[in-house]
Amino acid sequence: MKDADGVMKISCIHCKRMYTKSKTAATTQLHRHLQSCGNYLKAKADKSKDGLLQTQLGFVSSSVDPSACPSLFVGKFDMEKMKESVAHWIMMHEHPFSIVEEEGFNLMQRRGMPKWRGLTRNTAKAYCINVYESEKKKLKSLLKNVNKISLTTDCWKSKNQKIEYMVITRHWIDEIWQLQKRVLNFVHIPPPRRGLEIANAIWRCLEDWGIESKIHTISVDNASANDSAINNLKRIGQKLRKCARC
Repeated sequence: MKDADGVMKISCIHCKRMYTKSKTAATTQLHRHLQSCGNYLKAKADKSKDGLLQTQLGFVSSSVDPSACPSLFVGKFDMEKMKESVAHWIMMHEHPFSIVEEEGFNLMQRRGMPKWRGLTRNTAKAYCINVYESEKKKLKSLLKNVNKISLTTDCWKSKNQKIEYMVITRHWIDEIWQLQKRVLNFVHIPPPRRGLEIANAIWRCLEDWGIESKIHTISVDNASANDSAINNLKRIGQKLRKCARC
């Protein structure tokens, strides 16, 4: 509000004391006033007495007895299921394996599950691989009834690692005519990234998934190495078909 002289004023919501508003909208004078405002200090004391003020969180060291941190849930605990869940969590959010060794992570787990036993990064890695193999079996089973599969590939170089990768994705139409796609493989192709190396990587992937006879189309970009890769794939397929007839 403005006073009679047109000067902008602001007031304390606790004691209604008036102050001239700073041109820079600084709040230093208001903060200083709160340190001595009787109404504000009384209201703060009353809230503290009633437990309405937010308090600072205090974390107990993970080295303390788990019984010092009461469980949030009471029920049957299965450490194997928890390891599998942690593996899913790591892969979903791309966490490093070392996260399972962090003190805060283990403190959180023991807070909710006193029987929690810590994991090493190697254990987390092993469980991630187990989850991958399990999901791979499910996908293989799903694709048994698929007759035609289309592939797309893409290659690029990591700026940080200076490593060349190729991703292979499969696409198919399911029984209710919905387009589906899944990543088949994500492979490192060492330089020189020529057509033959690309073709061999794709063919190994097809053999691994058992779908080399179901490929309908392969879509690639216009890199010259991809032209060579497609020609090499054709030769590999023709050679294997001839061997199968013998």
